[in-house]
Amino acid sequence: MEAIDDEVIWQTSRTDIRGVELKNFKDGSDFTITFLDGSWCRLSCRSRRQLTRYLMRAPVLLAVVDLNQRQRRAVLDYADEIEMPDSVSPIITQNPCGHYNVDILLPGRITSAFGASEASLILDEEGRDIDFSDYHPEDF
Repeated sequence: MEAIDDEVIWQTSRTDIRGVELKNFKDGSDFTITFLDGSWCRLSCRSRRQLTRYLMRAPVLLAVVDLNQRQRRAVLDYADEIEMPDSVSPIITQNPCGHYNVDILLPGRITSAFGASEASLILDEEGRDIDFSDYHPEDF
């Protein structure tokens, strides 16, 4: 795997973020982060959904063992399908609508040009992969 040679130039705690607002300007990839002190910044990211999802609300992370048997089987089957290494754990969160986001960050897909690329699926309570046409707004 190629080494990533990035330098952190500034960072803050998640608790210092007051809110995130999506901005659908020119290409629909902008968003504004407002901090507790009233300062803000406007950013643009091609993977806006993946990035802002964790900033807009503090997600409760779930483990595979927290899922019901059908959901667990769906996650494990998907992990086998994409050849998830044993050293990686799925990132699982439940949306307010009841659907489950499952993101798997694969080390082989991390590059300095594009960052982390994930394999994702959204499950319902029965462990079925939700069709894109059946997504709720919170699923994006």
